[in-house]
Amino acid sequence: LSYKGYPVSVDDDNELKVTALQAGAPPPLAIQSKMKLRLQRIEDFDAADLERQPAPSQVMAPGALAVTDQTDQQLLQEQAGDLTLRTVLSNLLEFGAGGRMPDHNRWLWQVTGLLKLHPELCAQLLPAFRDPAVGPKGRALILDVLAAAGHPLAQEALRQAIRYAQTALQPAEHVMLLQRLALVNAPEAETLDFLAQTHLTAANKGDTDTKLASLYAMGAALGKRAAVADSAELRAHNERLTHALEAADQNVERVAALRALGNAGLQQNLPWVLPHTQSNDPNTRRAAAAALRKTQTPETTTALVTLLGDADPLVQKESLTSLDEHRLGPTDLDALATQLLSGATAKEADAEWVNFLSRNLHAGPAVPRMLEFLQTRTQ
Repeated sequence: LSYKGYPVSVDDDNELKVTALQAGAPPPLAIQSKMKLRLQRIEDFDAADLERQPAPSQVMAPGALAVTDQTDQQLLQEQAGDLTLRTVLSNLLEFGAGGRMPDHNRWLWQVTGLLKLHPELCAQLLPAFRDPAVGPKGRALILDVLAAAGHPLAQEALRQAIRYAQTALQPAEHVMLLQRLALVNAPEAETLDFLAQTHLTAANKGDTDTKLASLYAMGAALGKRAAVADSAELRAHNERLTHALEAADQNVERVAALRALGNAGLQQNLPWVLPHTQSNDPNTRRAAAAALRKTQTPETTTALVTLLGDADPLVQKESLTSLDEHRLGPTDLDALATQLLSGATAKEADAEWVNFLSRNLHAGPAVPRMLEFLQTRTQ
């Protein structure tokens, strides 16, 4: 620092090493970075000029690591290791029916890296998917690695696999596999369209299981796409979700639609969700509580706090789980304390309360009071 208190130089030296998997082997990745900054001059500037500067080519969040394409490729090569497609297919035929590989987590890690490094290999997993020797667990495993890879070619292979499952496999397995699409982190428009068409076809055929499963996955895909973009197509898909809730004439359909809306997590859907927190059916109230987890507003927080005193312990637990995803202030915690200290909550939910409060120990003075109450109640 200068005598006036501003910095005149900055020196930074960092080293990152990834430990080798085998003893004595060289580290698979070693990165060194050195930075030296020196003050050159001090001059006045107009802050308005900065706003007119062109945006940088890459904007990073504070603390985020900038990774070049070359570095990304190197990381994927290290992740895939020496695994080949031939080995993957052999593993699936030998161990797929059991659903686990001998070194399962490492296998998943390497296969995901291989499919990201070589997207064109995804389609070559489809013959193994259709092979009876792989079995239901092996087919689910194939879709899991495709969902983890997540790029457009992986999603195309996912859709092809599910189309095959719909015509060639048992309905229960098709429904289970269909829900794997909810695991894709960045669903393409084609994937969302596929789910919407699957839902419509199932509804027209009276296939309730497929209709509800596709609805659930469609909500997840919609929420992920809506987080990065908005379009008339997305709004149309969202209308399908709200219409499914309005048209539901059975509790099981109502619950599925609420769960789908919860997966989407769009604030614009709250007028459809909130009324169901007062349903006569506890499963519907529980689904409504789950549907409020991603949309924090004063109304949703109040509704969830109210449900903490619900007559059904499962509804109480679901409400607490959703509140755990909200950022609660002192006033909110006081409202929680009122519910708990009044004895409105079920003892069956005490473990969930302790876990919840342990993650909010420093949120306000109401937290110690609630923990003391829970401790007294268990004695």
